[in-house]
Amino acid sequence: MLLVLALIALQTPLPGDSGNAYLDAGARDLVRRARERHTVATAAITAYRAVVQERISLGLRALRRDRVFYRREMAGRIAWHRDGPDTITMLGAREAIPVVFSKATVPEDLHGDAPGLAFDPADERLGVGPSDSDFVYHPLARGSEANYRFQSGDTTTISLPDGRTVRLVELRVIPRRDEFRLMTGSFWIDLASDEVVRVVFRPARPFDFERDMAASDRRDVEHIPGFLKPLRGDIRFITIEYALWENRWWLPRLLALDGVATAGSFLSMPLRYEREYSEMEVQADTAVAAVPPPTPTPPPRRHRHHPRRHRQGDATATGDSVAVSDSADARDSFVVILPADTSALLTSPLFPASILDENEAVLSEGEARDLSAQLRLLPQTPWQAHPPTLTFGLGGAGLLRYNRVEALSVGARYEFDFGRLGVDLTGRLGVANLQPHLELGVTRETPEVNYRVAGFRRLAVANPATRALGVGNSLGALVLGRDDGGYYRAAGAELLVQPAATAAQSFSWRVFVEHQWQAVKETDASLAHLVRGAHIFPDNVAAQRADEVGAALTVRGVQGGDPMGRRIGADLSMDAAVGTFAFARIALGARAAVPLPAHLLGAVEAAAGTSGGTVPAQGRWYLGGPATLRGYGGLAAAGEAFWRGRLEVATAFPAARVAVFADAGWAGPRADFARGRALTSMGVGASFLDGLLRVDLARALRAPRGGGWRLDGYVDGIL
Repeated sequence: MLLVLALIALQTPLPGDSGNAYLDAGARDLVRRARERHTVATAAITAYRAVVQERISLGLRALRRDRVFYRREMAGRIAWHRDGPDTITMLGAREAIPVVFSKATVPEDLHGDAPGLAFDPADERLGVGPSDSDFVYHPLARGSEANYRFQSGDTTTISLPDGRTVRLVELRVIPRRDEFRLMTGSFWIDLASDEVVRVVFRPARPFDFERDMAASDRRDVEHIPGFLKPLRGDIRFITIEYALWENRWWLPRLLALDGVATAGSFLSMPLRYEREYSEMEVQADTAVAAVPPPTPTPPPRRHRHHPRRHRQGDATATGDSVAVSDSADARDSFVVILPADTSALLTSPLFPASILDENEAVLSEGEARDLSAQLRLLPQTPWQAHPPTLTFGLGGAGLLRYNRVEALSVGARYEFDFGRLGVDLTGRLGVANLQPHLELGVTRETPEVNYRVAGFRRLAVANPATRALGVGNSLGALVLGRDDGGYYRAAGAELLVQPAATAAQSFSWRVFVEHQWQAVKETDASLAHLVRGAHIFPDNVAAQRADEVGAALTVRGVQGGDPMGRRIGADLSMDAAVGTFAFARIALGARAAVPLPAHLLGAVEAAAGTSGGTVPAQGRWYLGGPATLRGYGGLAAAGEAFWRGRLEVATAFPAARVAVFADAGWAGPRADFARGRALTSMGVGASFLDGLLRVDLARALRAPRGGGWRLDGYVDGIL
């Protein structure tokens, strides 16, 4: 609590006073000159023509691999006029939902989506995505001192294609408050022309649906289950690159956005958005451009924003095309011109051969990493305390669970958001033994990495692959009387380092100091036990009392996103500890999927691990359950070393597949690694959404066989 009070004392929202908006005289001069030039230049532009290409990709993130949930590509030729009407001739358009059906189709609402491809050069709001409602307040708009502070930064030189060099100076933009519609970023300005050449920024904080949605929409969020909260949209970076069109006009060439939408800890959806302009032709009133800007603030100018909603318009055939009028008002109208046969839009020469081709992104991964490096140098989000939130039971992610140690365990979480740091306090109580569990954590999120320091007294899991504290295992324990977890108690402190939510989850670090001791089985209560009294939970792992200091590292990689194509993935995990027991462990896993004849897919997965030193019972390798060895319980095999493998053949249709499979695995003493007797199983399964949801019916073929056939439902299957 002392930390919470200290952070409250440190933060005081800055007033919207322009007197402290400029941290140096150079910044004030840069803003003044850029505003004046922007006013003159945009007033001079009366029309432009350009070819535009847009690509939107939305994924589904899971432990084994990310999936492409939705992708759309559009291309068109824009003819924009300051006083309207505007014309967009579509050159290509296609979309696909690969986890359902990988074949691309023509988007249904082109006349509603296409107008968003154009931009208004005089708009004082910066669009940050595919929706007109997604914007941030422009730092160069007049009166922006109420929202931002400014600081001059570095200088650099760039070379133009004709050999000329342009000297740029950085204007650093610092938000006064941690609001989503404010930015922290850098504007690079041409010193000779005072034009903006490049913008790199991110929102001051993630978009929180409950906090940032309009009041009229918040009631809908209240009905969303607690395990899907908080609902957030987190932007990793946004960049706008400008080009010197016709050697005179600095106008956008590229807009790129990288982010992720999350729903609690249950769902994560990466988003990549790219838009590129080419063949730009500008028409301007040169007499206006030559007039110096007036001293007083000019009257507000009417900007045209085009809502993306379905409108009933006139459709008239013109030769081999169809023109769709978006509005009867000529000043606010778009005319979208489509070919008479819209299927021709699917095979535009501007598109790559496959809509799932990952090599055709406008912004390469290397450029994205360079942008991320620049973002690490941007000003930090200001300190600002927000009202704390309290969630409990079904109202929060992970606060309700069931297992054979705690029985029903109910938790409550109190969270504090201070802008730069988040503080959370979680307490829970299991009804079987009334032993309290507490965790106090402090989280620091950066554009690349998240850091979390926590002190805890918790129920820990010896076989994390079973996800024993998750919803699936809790339901299995409560209804079926089947608990795959191996539990022990731990109290101590830890440091967690992992990629930001917006980045690929390619690694995780954990450094810990903790006291560990046994957690005994406290209940046999379940629906299955109620029906048949002889059905009871197995005993828990006989964990050994220990004081340990250690570290753990996991590294993951995957390649290939086509649900009907080739893909590979691998993960490496290492951990070591010293104290009562001194030991180290390492494990490597790999998986691959390939198309087979007759519209089938084949997949194989293999993993092996070993250890050195004296390993306590809670540090051994465990096999059993759908993640490692189907048909067996979670503690079917255990030891200092292990190996396992699985083979599957499934139908190729990604929306719903039928698969047959076989698993094999062994765990035991290191000396028996090559000659140990393996457990085997086989069965049939069904998967949905390219394996995101999976149901398997498996039978163990070697003792311990358990209860014959075993039905498992889980997420993130290999096929």
